[in-house]
Amino acid sequence: WSPTRPGVFFTSSMSGILNIWDICFKQTVPALSIQVCDDALHSVRVHEQGRFVACGSHSGSTTILELTSSLAVLQPNEKQNINAIFERETRREKILEGRRRELKLKAKQAA
Repeated sequence: WSPTRPGVFFTSSMSGILNIWDICFKQTVPALSIQVCDDALHSVRVHEQGRFVACGSHSGSTTILELTSSLAVLQPNEKQNINAIFERETRREKILEGRRRELKLKAKQAA
């Protein structure tokens, strides 16, 4: 996760791609995907001020990327918006779990 933006996190791939997710902007696809190298990326470290990201590859190379301010600087109301998203998803998961139990019970009673 970004240390400065609660809505930004990073994932790496075996194909050398760094995905930067901004869940305030998009929730189903990365906001940005960068082909860092041709080797698998095994580690990602974000600088404490959120402006730089270091990526380590399987071959031992390290790449340092500088992020734009839109990915590094806290956006207005971002903390509140992210909390609302997580709370909504938690409630949704509880509803889905309750529905799953309900269907399981109905199936058991019908058998």
